[in-house]
Amino acid sequence: MPLFIGGAVLAPQLFGTLFNQSYAGAAPIFRVLALLGLLQAGFYFNGAVMSAMGRPDWQLGINGLNAAGNVGAMLLALPYGVVGVAAAYTLRAYLLAPVSFLAVRHLIGVAWRDYLGIYRTPLLAAAVMAAGVWALRALLLEQAIPSVVLLAGVPAGAALYTLAVWVIEPERLARLQGLAKELAW
Repeated sequence: MPLFIGGAVLAPQLFGTLFNQSYAGAAPIFRVLALLGLLQAGFYFNGAVMSAMGRPDWQLGINGLNAAGNVGAMLLALPYGVVGVAAAYTLRAYLLAPVSFLAVRHLIGVAWRDYLGIYRTPLLAAAVMAAGVWALRALLLEQAIPSVVLLAGVPAGAALYTLAVWVIEPERLARLQGLAKELAW
């Protein structure tokens, strides 16, 4: 989640540093699609849950509904250009996401509060990170080239995110540290 939000905040600098100026117009599209990434990160395993519970047909139906929604949303958004199409695609995903959740809820009995509760700390910490990186970006933009803003923003964002997680839910950070130690060996 912090990568999607941080990428959205630093999109102009990211594209200005990694690609030539001819790709600068992709930054607004990237920002919109980063919001879609947040949703997809949270709902990624719903299809696997449906399959594991013997209902892959439900996932197929949801995929069909999403495809039809995509076609309709994109046709409506075409007059607004590629950013409008990306926004329509993202909006459609958020509007239809509850269908996938309701299927999972029916199959395994998970409540909204439990399902979405695991994202509370990462989202709050990412919001703190975004505010800090946005402020840093605003301070540096008048004086620095995109690569300097990016080189300052990424470590600042990582530090702010880590600090925010530590303040909001220190035990989560301790679990992550333990996992990192296990993976290192």
